[in-house]
Amino acid sequence: MQQPVLLKNSDLIGTALKWDLNYLKDNLGQGSFSVYSSRTHKFMYCDDKRAKDWPSFVPPTQRHDMKFEEFFTRITNFKPTDTRLYLQQMLNDSVGKNIVKDFLGFKWSWLTNMQKKMNWGTLTSNLLLIGLPGNITPVHYDAQQNFFCQVTGHKRVILFHPDQFECLYPFPLYHPCDRQSQVGQDNLEENNHYKCFTCACPGGGGNSL
Repeated sequence: MQQPVLLKNSDLIGTALKWDLNYLKDNLGQGSFSVYSSRTHKFMYCDDKRAKDWPSFVPPTQRHDMKFEEFFTRITNFKPTDTRLYLQQMLNDSVGKNIVKDFLGFKWSWLTNMQKKMNWGTLTSNLLLIGLPGNITPVHYDAQQNFFCQVTGHKRVILFHPDQFECLYPFPLYHPCDRQSQVGQDNLEENNHYKCFTCACPGGGGNSL
């Protein structure tokens, strides 16, 4: 079975280590970006299309198209009583040219070779994620393998052993929150019976998971 690995000072995304909020505000471009809002600190993914088939379902988050300047203003002036935001934007040719240049400077040859060596499937997307301190993504599983690279800030990741899958009670297939656990995050952390691994992924040094 493949094991998760934390790569310290990997420099896989060395050209992005200057991506603080001010740099992104000046270079990300004038397009609209995908931003999710939540009245709590938890951001559970849900499929809006599937939600139409579940009349009583209340989406835990709301998706917005937002200019980065507005996002920048709202998170830099954030107050505890404000609605929380989480930007999740695909990196493609719609962003500014300096961001594209930085993106092309990632260690793609190493990443591609590792993908082949590990016999992974196609890696289809590249996401820029920007959240507020304290934001939580509840327990879920991803549809494909991925490299997570922390540019700045700090992220704590809790990984559960695959044999814990049934104990995490994922939502039913075709539910809007498919791939997410129905067990509350607080209950998971207080329960010592789960087999899991906690990893702290600090930014600033090109650390990757």
